[in-house]
Amino acid sequence: MDKFYFPMETMRITQNPFGDTSHHLHNLGTPKDYPIDCAGQDTGKSCAKCPTTMKVTAVRGLGDGTTNTIWLVSTEKVKTPTFEDKVFMTLTHWNDDDSAIKKHNKVGAIIKKGEIICYEGNDGTAGNHLHICCGRGYSDNWVENSKSKLVIQGDNKMPNEVMYRYTKLTTRVMDNGNLNWTSTDTDTYSGFLPERGYFKPGDSGDKVSKICDYFSKKVSGNYFGDYLESAVKTFQKQNGLEQDGNIGPKTLAKMKEQGFKE
Repeated sequence: MDKFYFPMETMRITQNPFGDTSHHLHNLGTPKDYPIDCAGQDTGKSCAKCPTTMKVTAVRGLGDGTTNTIWLVSTEKVKTPTFEDKVFMTLTHWNDDDSAIKKHNKVGAIIKKGEIICYEGNDGTAGNHLHICCGRGYSDNWVENSKSKLVIQGDNKMPNEVMYRYTKLTTRVMDNGNLNWTSTDTDTYSGFLPERGYFKPGDSGDKVSKICDYFSKKVSGNYFGDYLESAVKTFQKQNGLEQDGNIGPKTLAKMKEQGFKE
């Protein structure tokens, strides 16, 4: 299962969901959404990359008088900091000549994990940035709230409730928007593995006990000690894996191929 993460390499949030520049009307009225404005490290046009495979459900703008916006919904359930389900994300302000948008600006288009969705732009605004909203489930439209503000239609969530900060993509944090982001160094999640994404020496518990039993009686118990680490490294060497002694998604997948049961 993929983890859903903040889609830009630099996190520089120039307005958080409660910003008094324009976002406060998104939260004073009903329904609400929780947008963030994100700019790269400079005045150029940084890109947003797809955190998981997603389908385009709507595209607005491109000469129709509204601000350029694309709606995307994950094709499968994903892991977020607060739930597991399909998610939606909208990106606003990209320009008409955006080279990435031209590849997938039609409803039904599939954007694969890691592909560029769009670049920062200034359509309908002054400076280059992306206005990002997200939530649980499905979305493909706006709705006017009680403060006469167009907000995203759907089960809108705070961005830090939907997105991890994936440290291998978002390597620079210039401004986190005063939000409490959950960091992760993996982009996938197995329900068997701990939240960090892998078991390591020093871990213990029932799941470690299952791993010990799988490798040999010599390392039975529920503690990830030296004997288990040695057994894991031997297994990794035999299967052409990195011999780090940890049990992450690749090692676990190979164990399952060879009879391990969660």
